[in-house]
This record gives sequence, C-alpha cells and structure tokens, in this order.
Amino acid sequence: MSAWSSSSKRKKIRAELAATLPTPCGKCGAMVQPWMRWDVGHIIPTIIAPHLMDDPSNHQVEHASCNRREGQWLSSKRPRRMKPTSRDW
Repeated sequence: MSAWSSSSKRKKIRAELAATLPTPCGKCGAMVQPWMRWDVGHIIPTIIAPHLMDDPSNHQVEHASCNRREGQWLSSKRPRRMKPTSRDW
C-alpha cells in the first residue's frame, strides 16, 4: 500500500472524489466509471508544485493509466543529479 492510500486525510479525499463518479478524466476527458481503476490526480503535478500535493483544489479524478503515463513522462524530463565519483579524475 502506498503512502497516498495509507493516509486518513487522503482516504477522505479519495472518498469525496469517488462520490462524484462517473466524471470525466482530468487528463484525457473520457469518462471514469466507478468500476474502473482510477487515481486521485493533481491538476498541477506534484513534481512541479509539491506544496500543492494535499490541496483539495488541486485534486481531480484520472484514469490510473493516464495518471501513471504522465508521471512517467514528467519524471523522465526531470534533471538527474550526478552522484559524486569515488575519486578525482
């Protein structure tokens, strides 16, 4: 179980969004039905604005696949930190 699903505050947010189903996906616009796999997505991704992670105005219903596809794409665009080498060259 991820940190997102284990938090009581986040469970409450998910329950509130579940009450709005069926609703359009925040990413693709296709309908998200209650029986589908869906995630609590962020309008402004947390990789860009981590301080908005728990802000209810930044939450939206998204297909699980849409949410994960965008997360993978965004993390691939983030600059990687270089690890220090074991010796000076």
